[in-house]
Amino acid sequence: MMPKVSGLEMVKLLKSTPSTSEIPIIFLTALSDPEQKSKSLELGVDRFLTKTESSMDQIVATIHELLNNQADHARQASAASPDPLAGQQNINTIISEANYAQKTQPPQANQATQ
Repeated sequence: MMPKVSGLEMVKLLKSTPSTSEIPIIFLTALSDPEQKSKSLELGVDRFLTKTESSMDQIVATIHELLNNQADHARQASAASPDPLAGQQNINTIISEANYAQKTQPPQANQATQ
């Protein structure tokens, strides 16, 4: 339990504040009540994890997943907005996308034959 404010009240506050509304929220709780989970997800909680059912590896994987989703969303939003001076897609975004694609592709076998 959180002191002074409940988790649900905190979610309402975070989601209603423009500067924090896009922050991913993970509920890690001892409560496994389906109604509590449903209410949490309705309010904008991204993941609802129960302490007794979640290993540390699952928690870390969930954090990585949400951070990667947030980074992907930021990249897409940046790519979609044109450069205000040139009126075209920002060259830095194009370079960033190319670098990201290159890092995420599996290494290819050397195709040169000798």
